[in-house]
Amino acid sequence: MRTKLGALLGAGGLLMLAEWGTMAAAPTYGISVSKTASPASVGAGGGTVAFTLWVTGTGTGFFQTVNITDPLAGCTMGAKVVTSGDSDDKLEEGETWSYSCTVNGVTPGTQNTATVNACHDVGACNNASHDAQGQGSVTVTDNGS
Repeated sequence: MRTKLGALLGAGGLLMLAEWGTMAAAPTYGISVSKTASPASVGAGGGTVAFTLWVTGTGTGFFQTVNITDPLAGCTMGAKVVTSGDSDDKLEEGETWSYSCTVNGVTPGTQNTATVNACHDVGACNNASHDAQGQGSVTVTDNGS
């Protein structure tokens, strides 16, 4: 977008002062969320499964806080791991952070869904136009044993 900055009327007539520049587009805010289980399948008696949540910045804006809610009993997400990016504590476009937990006694059919709220401002999300939400889900299958 280009804009004209101003005009002046001088003694000899109209003197036009113009400055042309390009204004930056407003940032966009978005995330992509996915979840994996390892192993992806367990026997009927259950087993220990490591769940990993992957959060990737998809907009041009950045997030300073990422809040995760995971209701699966025994799943307390650990500290973030910067999987890709510059480690500046801002989730930016194309960067991926991961969070993991390990749960014992997981049986086939267990579904684990986590909700992510990413906040542009430090602390609580308080500006819907600068925040993003997403969910990641995985279901553990039966390995037949």
